[in-house]
Amino acid sequence: RELGEAREDVVSDVRIKLTPLGPDRAWEQFNAHQLQLRRYYRLALRQSRIMLIIGLACVVSGLAVIVVVIAYITSAENPGTAQTIVTAAVGGAGGLFTEYVAAIYLKMYATTSVTLNDFHNRLVSTHHLHLANYISERIGSVADRERTFETVASEIAKL
Repeated sequence: RELGEAREDVVSDVRIKLTPLGPDRAWEQFNAHQLQLRRYYRLALRQSRIMLIIGLACVVSGLAVIVVVIAYITSAENPGTAQTIVTAAVGGAGGLFTEYVAAIYLKMYATTSVTLNDFHNRLVSTHHLHLANYISERIGSVADRERTFETVASEIAKL
């Protein structure tokens, strides 16, 4: 799959470089950017899904440790006091540490989501720029096209 995507990138780059300046080249750039956006979203969703599964596994394992220790303590027929205290302490500490790791993970996941959202907004802006370039290139009058490019450039400068 990655080899096919790399081949598509090379073909797209060559196509853009061989296309003369004008609406066709702007269209090729716009399509290449759409392809790259699609790949980015697939990758980001795959990584987010993996991170979510790992975090949920931490939470579930922490709860499982606590439940197993409670079940062990309540099912022991005649446990000694020292054995009960040690088992409860080890189980409780294990559960707490697992929950702590899960809390850190969930905080990292939330921070990653915010970062990905910011990156997504920048990609959307770039996509709009490619679309504006394509639309501007389609304007027939040279004077109107130049005026449109000036307007687009001034709007970009405001960002």
